[in-house]
Amino acid sequence: MAEAPRLRVAIGANWGMPFGKLQGTRLVDGINHDLTRSLAQRLGWKLEQVFVPVHRPHERKSGHGYDLLCHHSPAWASKLSALVWSEPLFDVSDVLVAKPTQVALTQASDLDRGTIVGTVEFYSYPSIQALFDGGHLIREDALSMQGMQGMLDKLARGRSDMAVTNRLHLAWYQRHYPEALPGVQALLTVTQAITTAPSRAAPRSMPTLCSKNSR
Repeated sequence: MAEAPRLRVAIGANWGMPFGKLQGTRLVDGINHDLTRSLAQRLGWKLEQVFVPVHRPHERKSGHGYDLLCHHSPAWASKLSALVWSEPLFDVSDVLVAKPTQVALTQASDLDRGTIVGTVEFYSYPSIQALFDGGHLIREDALSMQGMQGMLDKLARGRSDMAVTNRLHLAWYQRHYPEALPGVQALLTVTQAITTAPSRAAPRSMPTLCSKNSR
């Protein structure tokens, strides 16, 4: 009997819940875990996880490639020309969030110069990058392995004035740590696409999937 084909899925080092929970280099829970496992079962293929450092998704670990890259965007993909980007699967809106003392915003440039914004190491924020480059906003990076949870922990401790996160992660954080950021406000939507992409080398019979932002 022939061995079932493998569905090789790139696992991001910085994934956090609700998207992915890692134990070492293994994905064991979360949206991406359930999505890729269901896809492999639907195809009748064997799921193989390929751990990829967050800042090197274009590289191949130990000589292995991957068929599916979750949680990425063409906006970050200058070195990912070998990928074919799929149609949207679900929408994720990234937002600037702050404690209740922050005033309402209509655009990020309305923030005071020198405002410290919680971000994640190696993450790209195209819609507000010019404000970082010009020094209007200051990045306060959480380590990539800590991801968005580490960034929101910093906001809770007062290490930043606000943070860029997405609504799904913010809802998960508030549900599991209700005392950390009571009354936190989503002030402004930041458009940042998050996409799942099959590589050009993926078998043509594999469905394409993606998740990205709503704009």
